[in-house]
Amino acid sequence: MPRRLPLRVSAPILAKPFDTFYKSLPVVGQSGTVSSIGRGSAAEGAIRAKSGTLDRIRNYSGHVNARSGKRYAFTIFVNNYTDDLYSVKPKIVRIWNKMVAL
Repeated sequence: MPRRLPLRVSAPILAKPFDTFYKSLPVVGQSGTVSSIGRGSAAEGAIRAKSGTLDRIRNYSGHVNARSGKRYAFTIFVNNYTDDLYSVKPKIVRIWNKMVAL
């Protein structure tokens, strides 16, 4: 029991910084670096994520609000892709849509 006390005491303290961080993430299909991806899909508005890019590398990391009411953290790495970016983005959106359906 004593081991659980620090977690119970610190949980409200940690919740506020996380909430601030979470609200700062761009919303898929709506804002920031992910505003142009996922529009009109189940992922739009249900995922907050940051993107990272280099030549032939696309990465996304963030949180998905699933239909079940649960929130999941995720990271997707797409490295060394040979197709153009416009063929990669729909595949990422399909993965996001499946995550939203959880």
